[in-house]
Formats: sequence, structure tokens, C-alpha cells
Amino acid sequence: MLRRTLLVIPTLGSLLGLTLVVLPIVNIPSPAPAPVRISSQAVTSPNEVVASGWSKTVPGNANLVGVRWSGDPATTFTVQMRDQAGRWSNGPAVGIPDFGPDPGSPEARRRRPGNVSEPVWVGDAKAVRIRVANGFAQAVDVERVQVPRASSPTGIAGAAAPQPGIITRAQWGADESLRLANCPNGPDYDSRVVLAIVHHTGGSNNYGPGDSPAIMRGLYAYATQTLQYCDMHYNFLVDKYGQVFEGRYGGIAAAVHGAHSIGFNTNTTGIATIGNFQTAAAPPAMVSALERLIAWKFDVHGVDPTRPLTYVTISGNDKFAPGTALTVPPVIGHQDTWFTDCPGQFLEPLLPQIRVAAGTIMAANRTWGGWNPEGVTLPGAPAVASWAPNRLDVFATDSGGSLVHTAWDGQAWSPGWEDLAHPQTGPLASAPAAMSWGPNRLDVFASAPDRSLLHLWWDGARWSQWENLGGQLSSAPTVSTWGPNRLDVFARAPSGALQHMFYDGQWSSWETLDGGVVGAPAAVAWGPGRIDVFVRGTDNRLYQQWYDGRWVGWESLGGTLTAAPTAASWGPDRIDVFVRGTDQATWHRWWNGAQWQGFESLGGVLTTNPTAISKSWNDIDVFVRGTDNHLWRRTWG
Repeated sequence: MLRRTLLVIPTLGSLLGLTLVVLPIVNIPSPAPAPVRISSQAVTSPNEVVASGWSKTVPGNANLVGVRWSGDPATTFTVQMRDQAGRWSNGPAVGIPDFGPDPGSPEARRRRPGNVSEPVWVGDAKAVRIRVANGFAQAVDVERVQVPRASSPTGIAGAAAPQPGIITRAQWGADESLRLANCPNGPDYDSRVVLAIVHHTGGSNNYGPGDSPAIMRGLYAYATQTLQYCDMHYNFLVDKYGQVFEGRYGGIAAAVHGAHSIGFNTNTTGIATIGNFQTAAAPPAMVSALERLIAWKFDVHGVDPTRPLTYVTISGNDKFAPGTALTVPPVIGHQDTWFTDCPGQFLEPLLPQIRVAAGTIMAANRTWGGWNPEGVTLPGAPAVASWAPNRLDVFATDSGGSLVHTAWDGQAWSPGWEDLAHPQTGPLASAPAAMSWGPNRLDVFASAPDRSLLHLWWDGARWSQWENLGGQLSSAPTVSTWGPNRLDVFARAPSGALQHMFYDGQWSSWETLDGGVVGAPAAVAWGPGRIDVFVRGTDNRLYQQWYDGRWVGWESLGGTLTAAPTAASWGPDRIDVFVRGTDQATWHRWWNGAQWQGFESLGGVLTTNPTAISKSWNDIDVFVRGTDNHLWRRTWG
């Protein structure tokens, strides 16, 4: 959690972390590139059956080819190509595509009957030779794609660039009428991106940097005209020179639903490397571009590239049934989802390195922004929860002791404060605490006039009634969560000790954890079964106690506090603690996985305790009430 200042995020609406820089790598001719031409040529009679060993030479110019046939869908073909000098070279074996839309989707239903192979880039071939490698086939046709060249690129996006330059669809010459002819309603979107799936396109590795735009146009035409997909199947493509291309239409920052991994297209981004990395090593420039692209995409969607996640298949495929829950790292290869060698034996082993490098890039491009007024009048100390990367729910008590609520939806604050009323027992006797353990779930706690614990929750549809959980509190409560349906509540007991109760399907009784506590505690969980609690001691220093199967502590972390602390965690073994110092400014101390760092001053003038929250990986928002009684926020990320 060491702070490395490389990039200041100037506004709330900016993308988190890395800044997208689109480099004008390709000169776009005017007018646009000539249309891609696709022709189909029969190479057997309709009833002729051919088996392993059969071959046919097909003369004529081609840049990309595919095979269409009837019969055994498991049949594979090899492709050879002849250049202008008459030299033959070997290409890969191809069969039905291992990518594609999800079963049962409208895009999947568009496919024509029969079998169509994946496409093969053959360069500037003057003839191709199709051979049956395994199986049998009849009514064999060759799909021949000719891609007119655009102007040569003026430069190459090399691996030295700190962020990826993304060559847009307009720059590589996408004919948007092709996708609109198939799917006039435009792209489909998912709610978010949680997983990156890495592919290779197969085909030849023998291409120059100026060939890549033509390869893009050929793959796009084949996908829309031969396979009848809505669009290019991948979200992004990266060539061996480190050039990054926008794939499927819909916005490079958006969660565009692709057709790259059957059964795994929901909430994922598909990134294809151009070439065959089953037979050749992955070039360093390409790997570096992958790292930078994944770092940027994950930054936008708040994904920690180093932290495994649980992915649940929706439509499923032949390898994984619908509803299968898989614990996977957030960057995987296509072979992890399907029966395929994609992205190749030379690229798949590099994925752990790519995940670590992406995390390093993301962390290196974080810094603290300045204090920003949110335009919200704050009646008391705020409590903040977040159930989605762009969602913030703020709670406070007004002058009459009622709980009030407002929310940020990623664009604007809701108008005014929603009055959630006070329970029938009377006005609240403390500031609230709030937490979310899942999407559209909020739990709010406060103390009643008799100092018992009160609980209110939102289930995505409506607010509950207040429930009384008993106990005797001599401070405001605090709450943490380390998993679905798990809540841990802490407060100061009348004796001055720390007390704790938890919910894991039912509420426990209160337990006493000892220690002399001044004011409300702070609690944070950075992993299952792990809780860290922070308090202001009777000597006004910061103290920590933690639980990892048993309670351990107390440990003094120093400082001089004038109010209760708050804490947040954005990843495993990462903790950020914020306190109000004797100068009424916000001070910050953090655990980086190995040792405590700080204190550092974040400035500001506070009139209440601060509160902090992490909405996503390596992202922190600190909230205070300023001297103008408005909500102020300072952001890391």
C-alpha cells in the first residue's frame, strides 16, 4: 500500500487509475478502405465424401480463408498457402470454432446450418491447399476473403508506452454496416467486467505491423458474413508488435457482451492475440501490451488482478454445466473454459506473470486527489456503504435523531435526504454505522435511547422495520463484513471494554474483548475469517486487535487521536486507517502487507470523525463534514 504518485485524477467522473490514450497509429485513407470481398468456392461435388488424406489446391488470391462442409462436425483440415514466388508454406489445422456466442442466445441462433471452420490468415496467398487431417466431409467449400490494404501505418505502438494506445474501429477500417445488417439494435451490454479471457487467433505468425489492420478487417468480415455473428467475436485484439485494436463495437470502457468464449461471455472481456502461440513464443511487446490493456480495463471496472474470484456460468457449455461455480484467477486462458489449446502452450504459462504485472501497473498509477465538496449538506457524522463500484449510500442522523439517507449513482447525488424515521423507541442515540455484503444490500446500525443496538436493512426492494438486538452500548456501533450474510458489530461497553456480536444466519450474543476504549471502534475485514479492529485508547493512541481464528492484540500504532478512527481495505492484507489529529486534519496510516506506514497528513478541517470506504480494488474514498457543514470527499485511485 505504499503510495506512488504518478497520476492525479482530477475529477470525480474520470476513469480510475490509468488514462486511456488513443494513439493515431494507422493513417486512415480517405475515402475509407475498399470493402472486404468474400467468395465461396465448391471444391467437392455435393454428394462426394472425402476422408483423411484428401486434398485440393484452390488457385486464386486470398488473405484469409475458411472451410465450410457437411458431415462430421469433428473433422479438421490443414491449410497450406502458396506465395507469389511459388513457395508453399504450412498453416495450422482448423475445425469448427472454439469461440462463439453463448448457447441459446439470439446471436447463436443466427448461425447457418452446417459446419464452418475458424478463419486462417494466409497473408497474400496466390493459392491455398485444403487437406482433410481427420474425419470425413462432403460438400466442401472454401471461403476465400480478400482484404484490400489501407495506407501503411506511420508508426507502431511499442511496448515502451506506459499505457496502451488503442486503435479504434474507425482507424482499422471497420465497415459498421456489416454489424448493423446482422444486428441493427446494436451491441448487448453486461453489468460489469470481472474476468479477462486471453485467446490467440491461430493462423500465420508471418505478418508485418502494417498487415494487422487488414487482419482485423478480414476477421470482422468473416465473423459477420460467414459465421453470421453480430460483430467481431473478441473485445480487443493485440498483435505481435504490441499494437492494441478495438474489437467488438460498443465502447472500449463498457462491459460489451462478446462472443469469444462459449458459456463464458457474460461479465468477461475477450482479448485475442493475433497469431499462433501453440507453435511460437509470445513476443515481449505483445505480452507487455496485454499487461497494460488488462491493467486499464480492470482499473475501469475495479477488478483486483491478483485476487481469485468465483465465476458462475449462466448458459454453460460442453465442459461446464449451467450454474457451475468456478474459483479462478481474474485473468485466464480460453483453455480454462473449453476443450482447446488456446491461447497456446507458449502464452498460457505467462498468464500468472501478466496478472502480477497488471496489478503493479494499476498500483503505480494511484495517488490521492484533493478534497472535493460533494454539494450535500451533512447533518451529522456520515456513515458510508457501497454495494457496487459506482454506488455510494450515505447515512447520518438529523437534529431530531432521525436516520436520513442519500445516495450517489455514479452520476449525481439523489435530491435531498430520505427520512428513514426513528424507531418507535424514540430518536437515535448515536451516529449510524453502515455496511453492504452484496449487491443491493445495506445494513445500518445505531444505538437506541436505552443504549441497546438497533438494526435496519435494505434488501434491494424495500427497507425493513427496525429490530432491537439488545445489549448496552456506550458508543456508536461499527460494522464489518467478510462474506455474504456475515456481519460483525463492535461497540464500547459501559465498562470501557470492547464488545462484539456477529450474524451468520442468526445473531450471536455479545462477547467482551477487553481493553480500554475511548469512543467508537473501527473494524474492517480483508478476507474470509479475518477482522481487524482499531480503537482510540485511553492514552489517545491508536490501537489494533485482530481475529484470524482467534483474537490477537492489542498492539499500539502510535499517533495522537482526538476522535474515533475509521478503516478501509481494498485487497488482501491491505488496510488503511484514518483519524482526526490534534490539528483537526485527517491523518492516514496504512498496512502494506508487510509493515505499517505513516502517519501522513491528508489535510482538511474536520468537524466530525472521518469515514472511509473502498468500492473496488486499490480504491479508497474518505468522507468528512467540513466547517461549512457539507460533505467533503478525498479519493485514492
